[in-house]
Amino acid sequence: MTWFELIFDILFILFVIHIRKKIKIRKDYKKKNYNNNMRYAAWKNKEQDFIKKDTAVSGNMDKKYYKYYTLMNSLLTPTEQKFYTQLRQALKQYNVEIHYKVRLADIFRVKYINEYYSVNLQRIAAKHMDFVITEVDIAKPILAIELDDYTHDFATSQKNDTFKNELYADAGIKLLRIKVCDIYDFSDIKKLLERYMLTPTIENVCDSVKAEEGDEVN
Repeated sequence: MTWFELIFDILFILFVIHIRKKIKIRKDYKKKNYNNNMRYAAWKNKEQDFIKKDTAVSGNMDKKYYKYYTLMNSLLTPTEQKFYTQLRQALKQYNVEIHYKVRLADIFRVKYINEYYSVNLQRIAAKHMDFVITEVDIAKPILAIELDDYTHDFATSQKNDTFKNELYADAGIKLLRIKVCDIYDFSDIKKLLERYMLTPTIENVCDSVKAEEGDEVN
């Protein structure tokens, strides 16, 4: 066998391997699309069955999907509301505002518009922060707070928490994590905030001093 024949055989084998890989990739792609289409069809059938059952009960033939929703009693859960009440007290001497349930996509933006833009956007579009502290005048994020309950012990939650931790660390914004409890100690929360927050503004400090002096005089 000459060198030419040997090289030809090697190239032919590589060509065959390449073709087989392309065929396998195409088959896998078709299979994936088929499975996705089947899942979509199953979901669509369930949706249609739900509409038919709802129509049979209500007698309404219109596809008014807004009727399947109802207004929440509060934007915050009881646990979040309890923490929010104490958080407002802890921050009353600071010139800041408290926002809750803010999407990561409202705090961060994707740097580069390329083929990975949609993937990178999806990572932050469906995630939110429990509380975000911003400056009053320009709404610049200063501090983010996450209430961590037992669900944060799950593997999926820990993965999301790691992503958030790295995201905030890279942006230079402080992220404070507080364990959920039945009763929050106001002094402990204030100490944590003072460790991570900016110092109170001079105006607020002066106002608080005047108030204390007034109390002493009275």
